[in-house]
This record gives sequence, C-alpha cells and structure tokens, in this order.
Amino acid sequence: MRKGAVFAFSFSAAVLLSRALFRSSSFWIFLGMFALTLVVGAFPGKRQTAAFIAFSAAAIAFAWCFVFTTWVTAPVGYYEGNTREVSAVVVDSAGDYRYGRQIQVRVDGMLCRLYVRTDEEFDPEPGDTLSFTADCRVPSNNDIRYNPASKGYKLYLYCNELPEVFHPERGSILYFPQRLKLAIGQKIDRLFPADASPFMHALLTGDRTELYKDTYLYSMLTHSGVSHIVAVSGMHVAFLVGFMMFFFGKRRKLTLLAAPVIVLFMAMVGFTPSVTRAGIMQILLLLSPFVMREYDPVTSLGISLLVILAVNPDAVFDPSLQMSFGAVAGIMLFYDKFNVRIKNKKGRKPLAKALLWLARAALSTIAVSLSAQVFVLPLSALYYKSVSVVSPITNLLILWAVSLCFCTGVVAVLLGFIYAPIGSVVAVIPTLLFRYMRAVVSLLGSLRFSFLTTDSFYFVVMLVAVYIILALLMSKAADKLRIPILAGSAVVLVAAAMIFSSADSKLSVMDVTALDVGQGQCLIVTAGEDLYVVDCGGSVLDDEGDLAADYLLSRGYTELDGLILTHFHSDHSCGVPELLRRIPTKIVYAPDIGDEASEEVFVETEDIPVEWEFIYDETVLLCESGLTVTLYPPVGLAGENELGISALFSLGDFDMLAVGDMNGVTESIFTDVFTLPDIELLIVGHHGSKYSSSSTFLDALKPETAFISVGENYYGHPAPETLERLVQRDIAIYRTDLMGTITLRLGERGTS
Repeated sequence: MRKGAVFAFSFSAAVLLSRALFRSSSFWIFLGMFALTLVVGAFPGKRQTAAFIAFSAAAIAFAWCFVFTTWVTAPVGYYEGNTREVSAVVVDSAGDYRYGRQIQVRVDGMLCRLYVRTDEEFDPEPGDTLSFTADCRVPSNNDIRYNPASKGYKLYLYCNELPEVFHPERGSILYFPQRLKLAIGQKIDRLFPADASPFMHALLTGDRTELYKDTYLYSMLTHSGVSHIVAVSGMHVAFLVGFMMFFFGKRRKLTLLAAPVIVLFMAMVGFTPSVTRAGIMQILLLLSPFVMREYDPVTSLGISLLVILAVNPDAVFDPSLQMSFGAVAGIMLFYDKFNVRIKNKKGRKPLAKALLWLARAALSTIAVSLSAQVFVLPLSALYYKSVSVVSPITNLLILWAVSLCFCTGVVAVLLGFIYAPIGSVVAVIPTLLFRYMRAVVSLLGSLRFSFLTTDSFYFVVMLVAVYIILALLMSKAADKLRIPILAGSAVVLVAAAMIFSSADSKLSVMDVTALDVGQGQCLIVTAGEDLYVVDCGGSVLDDEGDLAADYLLSRGYTELDGLILTHFHSDHSCGVPELLRRIPTKIVYAPDIGDEASEEVFVETEDIPVEWEFIYDETVLLCESGLTVTLYPPVGLAGENELGISALFSLGDFDMLAVGDMNGVTESIFTDVFTLPDIELLIVGHHGSKYSSSSTFLDALKPETAFISVGENYYGHPAPETLERLVQRDIAIYRTDLMGTITLRLGERGTS
C-alpha cells in the first residue's frame, strides 16, 4: 500500500472540496471527518487502514483550511475597501503595467500586488521597505484563468504617488534568490542580442516581462503548443539536474549537492507550482538512496501537491498547477500505451543504428507530448478557449533545442560572470538555437488551422470523440485495434472539426459577434467574405488582439477588410497592434483626435504596413456581399469619448449600430445631425454607463436587441438606470460579462 500517496492525495482532495464547496463550513466537516477517523481506526484490516489514513488526511486538510481562512488571512479585514497608510517589503523586481509600475510586496506577512501610477522609473529592489498611502482592495477571483488568491495574493494596493523607499533588509539572505535573479537578468541583457534576450530571461529565470511585449512571438508559442518552454516548469528543473549530472556525474555525494541548487532555483523563479512540483519530486528522487527507500513517482507527485496546498490552499484553483500535475499524471498513465517501441536487431550497420536511435527518440517525444495532453487538453480548452493542433509536431522539432539552449545559456551566463567576452562567444550557441525555435513556431503557429477555438460546436464533438477513442485504446479492444487506426481516426476528426468550423461561419447571411474581452469592446462583423472589426481592446490580460485573431483564423478568415476604431481609449484599442500583426488588414478607419492615447497606438503600429483613414465626413462603404458600412464623424463638443466615430452596418432590413463611448448629450446631437434607420441591434454605448443610451436616443432608434460589452469593473457598468431604460422598451439584452462571447446570426429565415 502506498500510504504516503493515500495520505497526500486524500489531503489534496479535501482541500479542493473545502475551498470549492465548503469554505464556510470547514470546521464542522473537520469534526465529522475526525469522528469517522476514530470509528474507522477501531477496526483492523488493510482496507480499514487505508480508510483511516484517508479520513485522517481529510480531517487535517479541513482543519487547516479553517485555520487558513480564519486566522492566516485575518489582516485582510483591516485593509479591505479602505485607504490606509501602508508599510510594505518588496519581494521581487518591479514590472510595467498600463499606468505605471507593479510590484510584488508583503504587508503584515500577506503577499500583495502594489500598483504605482507614475510616468517615472521606479525600481525598488527586493528587501526594500516602501511607505505609502494606498486604496486597498481584495482582488476578484471570478476569472477562472487568473485567480489572484491561487497565486497567493491577498490584496491589491493602488498608489497614486511614488512611495518612500528605505533599505533596511536589502542585504538580507532572505532576498538572495531575487538578487541573484536580478544579477542573472542583467548579465543576460549584456551577453545576448536584443531579439534573444527576452526569451533567455524567460527560459533561465522565469521572467517573462519582456517576452510578453513581443506579442507576436508569444502568441506563436501559444498557438504552436509550446508556451510551456518559457513558463519555467518541471522541464527546466530536469534540464538543470541533467546539466549538473553531466558535469558532476552520478556519484551520491555530488548528487546530494543538487538538492540545495534546486531549492535556490525554485526560490529564484518564485516557487511557481510547476517548478515546486518538479523540484520536490527531483529532491525526493535524489534523497531516496540515502534513506534506503525506493523512489515512487506516484507518492512523490502526491507529496509535492500536498506541500503546495499546505502553503496556500487556494493554489488548487491555479491553472498552471492543474496543468502541471495533469501533464505528469498523463505521462505516468499513458506513456507506455502511446510509445511505439522498435526492436533492435543484431548486425545493424552504424547508419541503421543511428536512424533507429533517431526514430526511437522521435516516437518517445511524440508519446510524451500526447500522454501529457490527455489531461491538459480539456484544461487548456476550459481556461484558454483554444487548443493547439500542431503541438506534437512542434515539440518534436524543438524540445531538443530547448534543452541545449537552456544548458548552453547557463554556461554562457556563468562564464559571463567570470569573463564577459567568453560568455558572449558561448551565448552565440543559444542565440542561434533560439532563432531556429522562433522560425519553427512562427511557421507552425501561423498556419491557418494550427489551433482550434472551443466556442465551436464541432470542436466539442471532436473533443468527445477523441476521448472515446482514448477509452478504446485503454480497453482490451485495443489489443485487436491497431494504434495507427485509432490515431488516424483522431486526425480525421480534428480535420473535420477544422473544415466544419470554417464552413459554418460562412453559411449565414451575416454574423455580428461581441467577443468577451472583459471591460472593453471588440466586435466582429462578417457577411459572406466581407469582414470588419469594430474596436479591439479590453481587460483580459492584454491579449485582446490575440483573442480576435484566434477567433478569425479558427474560422478560416485570413484578411480583414477594415478595422474601425471608435476612439483610442485602451479598452477599445489596446489589442490593435497584435491584431494588425497577425491579420493582414486593408485599412484602419479612425477619428483624428490627436490625443495621447492615439499617439500611443500610432507608435506601437508604425512598423505595420497598413493604411489609415481618418473620418471627417459621413463615409459609405459598399461591400460585395451587399453589406453597407456607414461611418459617421465625431459630433461631440469636447472629450475623447465624445469625439469618436460611429459605425452603422446594414444588410437588407437589418441594421446594427455601434456608437463607442458617447454620452447622452452627444447622442442627441448625433440623432439630430444624421438620418438613421430603426435599429435591429444596438451596441450599447460606454459599456452600459448611466450617462449613455438615454431615453431620447433609444426612442429615436427603436432597437430590438442590445449587446452590452462589459467586464468586471469599478465604474458600476452596466448601470441599473441603463438596464431599466432597455427593459422598459422590451429590448432584448445580451451581456458579455454574463454570457461570454455573443453572436447574432442573420440567416435566410431571420436572426438567431
């Protein structure tokens, strides 16, 4: 019996139940589990022993969750919803956010994120103490993709002035891993060229700050299914251990030295779940000969999960934790099933032996990739709304290069600390490897159907069918069915999902889609082969452009007839650069405002070959499908919201109007200046602000349906007053914050 595994997984399962379903009643469930433990412990037998261990672990887990909620997070109540004088200790280097700098700090022992609104450089070092006044808010955990509590964050602190900085603990050994990370990062910047430096930062230290700015490369890594290579994970721990083994051999004493190095590496990258999991498993593997115990991967996997959840029970909701453990569990369960072994025959010639070795390595890599995806694929579909189709191929082509890039990168940095010129020479090797990997992921990630999005009905059918095939593979029937037949069936299903997804989007007369971009707006209008996007901005982790591009590419659209920007506020335009980079666009229509926000968009897109047209007069665009697009110039008197353009899409008797963020006064001017038809679909202005969609405006347009593109926000959008005005007029309301991405489909028999 694997008693350690039973205890660890029972503890973890109880933590999941406590945090997901019984957060407020953990104490009473603990009492119940404790009573069951006493009852079961009174009976002898193997099954009773297993049950005793399981109930004991569950009781401890529920008790710990109760303590964690009641006392560990108790200081949050003092700060929540208040403006407070705060003293905080910096625990990691500062990074950028849209309005200034963001810093990871500790306040009263709690991990918090500090947002400093500033145009100045502000780079306190780990160990520094900051004194400031901040608005304190408990972060929302409603977004399943990014749950701050799962990362350990208890508070978000918003500061409008530069904090005062003190240096009492800068030299403390507690912050040595962060200082080492900073020093390695500075050395990487000096040794590697500008194109390779962001990648090497992510690969060696887990710092993806600069890599995120190269939105095209990061999106290609994602779509080709290898973004995990820059999310420091168990693979990197394996590289590190392999690197040390290469130099030190497998002698027991030298092997023991690897344990503290692994812990240092874990601390340097921030004890992320995947690294912590791999680090603990590697340390248990290294220590097993010294404690005279055989290494058991299942038990070590359970122990690593227990440790992570004991430190932070809310980590159970972290997608990276779930995907890391899911990948390892998939490899443990399915690798042997997927791996096709080629028998070695005596008397083979050297060339034949070399080819055989390559074939085995290729088949093993594919088997690892496929088995890891068994549990990761549905999680990826749930959290990121897309799955890579080319992932096995990409992994086969670049994983060897990632390993070599990591090891030679470590050598280059170590030599760089000794003598920089030698380090620069060695850095040429990982740089060339990076450029090879970039070429591969750019090629495969940009293929028309390199990935599938989950909002397609055909994708859901395909996913179910693939798992039915997997079930057959695991059953006794697999002895009679050849693996190539099953694999071929899966390929056919994926291809069918691609074809039907592409064809389905072009069967309707016209589609209007409001993408779920959080607090922002991105509309997609298709009619036949005509394709327009209205705005592209929001609050979904700065990937609105990727979201729009993914949606279009997964439906077979490869060129955009026009991008219409109602105005340049970031919640309407922050995804524009990435969208234009990934989808060739004929022309961008925009207002000529000349504000700071528009200048920022122009600077970020100046390297993209696209034509810009500013709208000064009413402009009519006639499309081949019969769609008519009418663009209206600004009519407001002042303010960036009031100086935006509006867009009317008309096809037959159907009309859709998008008015940006104009308020009620500007709406009245708009309806007085221009002759407008009755509107079938209104994109509610300013995300449902109480100052927009006035009664006069609604009575003039008589809309039948209203889309509200809105996300979690502190502005009160959509306002109850606005919703009431819509309800009073029997206007059907659809909201992206409640329903996700919304599509209105105009067919031959009407709309749906």
